[in-house]
Order: sequence, then C-alpha cells, then structure tokens
Amino acid sequence: MLLAGDATRWKKRVHALAHKNEVSLPVLNNIKETSLSGKQLQERVVAAETRRWADRAVAKPSLRLYASHKHAISQEHFCDNLPGSAMLFKVRAGVLRTRMWRRKWDDAEEVMCAVCGEEEEMAENIVLRCEQLNPHHPSDTTMAEALGFIAHPPPGGALGTDDTTGASGAPPGG
Repeated sequence: MLLAGDATRWKKRVHALAHKNEVSLPVLNNIKETSLSGKQLQERVVAAETRRWADRAVAKPSLRLYASHKHAISQEHFCDNLPGSAMLFKVRAGVLRTRMWRRKWDDAEEVMCAVCGEEEEMAENIVLRCEQLNPHHPSDTTMAEALGFIAHPPPGGALGTDDTTGASGAPPGG
C-alpha cells in the first residue's frame, strides 16, 4: 500500500488519543484480538479522563473546595435559576467576591456582612450563618452539605433571599 508508512491525519489522531487516554495502540488497532471488551476500553478511557480532570481541578486554587468533594465527572443538579443559585455556584467554585476577599486589595473595605452586619462577610457566613438569607441551615450543617457536595440538599431549595424582599430590602420586581 502506498500510504502504509506515512503519518496520515487519522494515524496521528489515533496515536494522540492512545497516549492521552493511556491505552496501548494494539488495543485500539485490533480490539477483537485483545482481552479487553469495548466496555473495558471505555472504562479505561473514562478513568484516564477522570484522573486528568481531578489533577487539573486540584491544581487551581479557586477550585480547592470543589475538588476536595467532587470525585467524578458528572452533572450536578443544584441550580434552579434563583438568584441564590448563582451565589452557590460561585461559592462552590471558590470565586465568590466577599468583603473579606476584597480586603486583600483594599484595606479601607468594610468586612462586616452587608446583609446581616453580625459577622465578617465570608462564604461560610453567607451560606451557613447569615440569618437574613434563606434557607436557614441547622447549626451542625457542614459547608459540604450546604453546597450539595454531600447528598443532603439545602432545605427549601437553593440559597436565596427572603421571599418578600430582595437582598437590598426592596420588594421583588422593584
């Protein structure tokens, strides 16, 4: 055959995928003659993808909390398009811009919670202890439970503001 020794795009792609997914080329080239089934090959590829995903998540400081509790690539059902869902997402991703976070760059920044004014504004206060935000969590609730990493969803749905007023105290829609 004329192209047998040439590195075609297909051949380069197969080599790249074999290396990326930690699967030997003989397995990919002739799966019927190997001891691996298609399902086993798929499991190997998924395991390699999960390892790469976990390594990248652990390497990012903003994903430290997220990576410590999520161990598989899977869909999460914690957002319901309420204003609090966006806040929960930011807390889970480690990028919620609290007053304590802003204090790193601006010493004049007030650090007390803008909603309740009782504690320093940190993710833990906003999610677990702020009495002005709903839902209210029992005192023994962990951050992992409140954020949905552990299979105990927050009571009453996603974290949001009081039903009658927004975070600013203004009535909804106004």
